[in-house]
Amino acid sequence: MSSFKKIAFMSAAALMLSSIVTSVANAAPLSVTVNGVTNATSSASPATANVPADNTVDSGDVVTISASADTGTTVAFTASSAVKLVTSLSNSAIPVNANGGSSSLSLMAQGSSLTVYAFTTSSAVGNVVVTNGSYSTVVYLKGTASTAYNVSASVPTSAAIGTTVPVSVSVTDVFGNPVGNSAVAVTIIGATFDDLTVNKTLTTDSVTDASTGAVLGSKTAKVTVGSAGVVTLAISGGATNTISGFAAPVRSTTASIVVSDLSNTVSTLNSQIATLTSKVDSLTAQVASLTKQLSDAKSELAMAVASKGISDLNLSSAKDAQKASDDKYKALLAKYNALAKKFKQPTIK
Repeated sequence: MSSFKKIAFMSAAALMLSSIVTSVANAAPLSVTVNGVTNATSSASPATANVPADNTVDSGDVVTISASADTGTTVAFTASSAVKLVTSLSNSAIPVNANGGSSSLSLMAQGSSLTVYAFTTSSAVGNVVVTNGSYSTVVYLKGTASTAYNVSASVPTSAAIGTTVPVSVSVTDVFGNPVGNSAVAVTIIGATFDDLTVNKTLTTDSVTDASTGAVLGSKTAKVTVGSAGVVTLAISGGATNTISGFAAPVRSTTASIVVSDLSNTVSTLNSQIATLTSKVDSLTAQVASLTKQLSDAKSELAMAVASKGISDLNLSSAKDAQKASDDKYKALLAKYNALAKKFKQPTIK
């Protein structure tokens, strides 16, 4: 009887183990959809959504990510920089603003798909990594820039008379994303554009193209400067109204270029160099003269000591004369070497 019980127990255990193994083997892997379609996004072909430029995250501003996994397991959503995650859209009861959301969420699968909404304030490609146990997938997304909000300019701080220099204007949305096809008015005071006009409307480029030099959200023009002084550029564009929750738009700005007559500067520098060269030559001659004097003094002292024909007093006087000559030589040599180092001339040891 005992044997039959053991056999029955072992059979039941084997059946249970088989059921467990079959259940694990048939476990459904992680399944992810993006906006209702199986995830097929890539860095080259990301899902897109508007940036929340009105400071409210609604359906037009999000990429909907749904994940299905085994009941009781955890699904983690981890976003890259500038991408945020929420589980519900903005509504009157619980508003979701552009600075809201989380960079990561962990949700427990309950037998139905889990849905999170990803939004971004950047027009650069970002991503959300969805992980469930050993399974993971990446959803790529990017924001579509909003309308013009801020305007800025980039100009050289200085220029020479008679030259043509590039100046560029840029337009961004409220989040700093470049905005193409935006008009910017530019007025020049003290110079002209290369077509001799002083007023011009520049339209920012809609794409970046290295072959043409085009840069998305910017436009470059050339300014010709004809006389010394200060050239001023007045730039205006961007938004006229402030979006609630954001800083006021930069509607206008100014920039300046200091124009100099470089020919006068070069002439002055050449004159200074000639003067300093003359000083170095004079010091060189003085050092040579003192070197000879020192050599003569040493020779005379050596002769006097060798002949033993001078008194101790005379010997002392000769030594004093040599020391004075040495000191004068060292002082002049130091002065010369200081000048030589300053103007990158060879020094004398």
